[in-house]
Amino acid sequence: MTNMLENMIAVAKKAGKIVLNYYDQDYEVTTKFNDPKVFLTTADTESEKYIIHELTRIFPDYQIVSEEKGNNAIDFSKNVFIVDPLDGTRQFVQHKKNFSVIIGLCSNGIPLAGVVYLPKLDETYFAEKGYGAYIEYKGKISSIHTLKQNSLQRARVFNREPHHEGIQSVKLDALPAKKTVLDSATGYKICLIAKGYAEIFINTSQRTSKWDICAPQIILEEAGGKMTEFSGNPIDYKLPSGKINPLFFATNGDLHSVVRNFVSN
Repeated sequence: MTNMLENMIAVAKKAGKIVLNYYDQDYEVTTKFNDPKVFLTTADTESEKYIIHELTRIFPDYQIVSEEKGNNAIDFSKNVFIVDPLDGTRQFVQHKKNFSVIIGLCSNGIPLAGVVYLPKLDETYFAEKGYGAYIEYKGKISSIHTLKQNSLQRARVFNREPHHEGIQSVKLDALPAKKTVLDSATGYKICLIAKGYAEIFINTSQRTSKWDICAPQIILEEAGGKMTEFSGNPIDYKLPSGKINPLFFATNGDLHSVVRNFVSN
């Protein structure tokens, strides 16, 4: 593990402790994007403040994009940290455990390293390009790999949660695979594919952003999986917007071409 990744993990874990400080406390909860289902809490903002301060101190020459800070005046052709200080804020507000702190690193628009830390579950997923993917669970580090599965009928696919149901979810029901509903943010679902819990995730949300998937993508790829736009093209992190558009999907790798044919239709 390089010093860079060690520092990223340390910052993510400390930010996770900051988030946990609010878990059983009273804190301010507001909404954003004129959507009553999209929450913003004090835990989000305090975690972000810490992460930006520490990454700036340790890596003064790197740029930082964060969910609440935005991505103004960022040159994505250079080294850029892409941060979600609290991924799964809805789960956090509902007092569930599968929320995380996400720190990814891109260079010239390509994900190079990533950390996804779930403080309440004591799980840390991390990877660096060319070095494999790993999970640290309760102090023990193990390598992770996608599950080898080339049968679509036997594959497990994450469904959208009920609050996201709509025409896209109905279309996903046509996929001839097992369905696994998981009330979790996108980043954690991708990590679960990386460790073999499922084989397919098809993103149908137009609110997904770079900070949701940059770190999970490199973790998935280093575990043997693949993530692309519906067209099969690489996800373009150099675009000026924080949003990911067009839509994308993630697989265990073996099923990628099959799923691409499905989403293309």
